[in-house]
Amino acid sequence: MLSERLIQRECNYSILFDVLIKIAGYEVVREEISEMVGKEERDDTMEAIDKEWEDIEVRFDEPMGESCSGSNVDQVPSEQIIVRHDPVRHAAAK
Repeated sequence: MLSERLIQRECNYSILFDVLIKIAGYEVVREEISEMVGKEERDDTMEAIDKEWEDIEVRFDEPMGESCSGSNVDQVPSEQIIVRHDPVRHAAAK
């Protein structure tokens, strides 16, 4: 969408995003994206830009929710436990 917004603003930096998309191996349907971007209301005021790019507050002083309350390894079904084979550690243990 960034590339399409830049194209509509006649900005050559859109090429950078197009190259990144190509390197990532994605196919983009320009018509659909152009239609979505065309429906957006353009607001270039500083307040609108700040609101769009505002970071979400991160808090470390609030207690964790119930889903993170302590270690519940015994309650995890065995099919959800992932075991990775580390050949270096395995060879060192012998």
